[in-house]
Amino acid sequence: MKRVVFITPSLKLGGAERSLVKTVVAIREFVEGVDVIVMSSASTEMIAEIPEGTTLHVLGCCTSASPLGWIRARRLLRSLKPHAVVGWSTYANLFAITVTRGLDIPLLAVSERNYFPEIVSAADVSFSRRYLMVLLMRTLYRKADVVTANSYDSLRFLKKFLGRGPQYAQLPNTISVEEANVCAQVIPEVVPKPFDGPRLLAIGRLQPQKGFDLLLKALAEVRMLHPWHLVLVGDGPQRAALQTLARRLNIEHAIQWISTVRNPFPYYQWADLIIIPSRFEGFPNVALEAMSCGKTVICSNCKTGPKELTCDGRFGVLVPAGDTTALARAIIDWGSDPDRRTLMGSKAHDHICAVYDIGRMREVIARALSLAA
Repeated sequence: MKRVVFITPSLKLGGAERSLVKTVVAIREFVEGVDVIVMSSASTEMIAEIPEGTTLHVLGCCTSASPLGWIRARRLLRSLKPHAVVGWSTYANLFAITVTRGLDIPLLAVSERNYFPEIVSAADVSFSRRYLMVLLMRTLYRKADVVTANSYDSLRFLKKFLGRGPQYAQLPNTISVEEANVCAQVIPEVVPKPFDGPRLLAIGRLQPQKGFDLLLKALAEVRMLHPWHLVLVGDGPQRAALQTLARRLNIEHAIQWISTVRNPFPYYQWADLIIIPSRFEGFPNVALEAMSCGKTVICSNCKTGPKELTCDGRFGVLVPAGDTTALARAIIDWGSDPDRRTLMGSKAHDHICAVYDIGRMREVIARALSLAA
């Protein structure tokens, strides 16, 4: 049996972190032990979700370029003697490649959990930082044995960007549908207020990538015709700016703001429509979770993730990314038709059970990480 070490930048309430936990659960039967090295910090909520028998190591360093973090990680890896080390997202991948150089580790894998071209082209990324990230990624990722991504299109980009050398494998997100249904039956941490109209829900970190400003503008268009409300669950650096935007659009009274919750599933159970207005995604965990609960999702058709998850709109609603009018129209169309929502939600649930449930994904994930034949 083999020992596997995952390296992640942080362990907080978030989609990438939850997908890591699910991956650890999925491979347990294929390995002797699992360790998770956290570069910066871990929240108590996510620590509680770590599967029993998994050892957590929190380095407390701030960046992937921390020499102290390198020293601590190399010391750990020497003592653990793992069969495989897996980086989880861009900075952790660079860190993993750096700290494993010269160590006797049979398998080094990196896993992109977002769409790299969108990350480096973001407005807050300077030209020098963008150049450095591209250079480091092109140089260092080729030293990995296996390069993985959570969507087909992201993996296709990596193959073209890096070229020959590593093996390539898709490592999609997974979910326990049975566990999700159990979690959905409890009372929400903050109960949504009662109001008329379809129950509209958005969940995620309040940051530019997630496109909640676009959703607020779409909601303002919706409210020109229907007095509908939105429940928005999450925290992040854009919270104040989004609340200011809501006031400017005169829709602040139509939004219930709820901070990040440990268990989002009761909110999916409550909702009629779950809206994912992201500018870009790797593979949207919120959509995966909502669909597992038999709910209709409306997703921005960004370059990677939603199109693949919904099978080109067969199991969810796709709208052009960044088009607030199209988003508003979809909310009105689907919000006004409960029978169509029920049918779409049922199809979405069956699709997730057939393709992404953890029972079906165990061997897929293990093969992607070269842990199973």
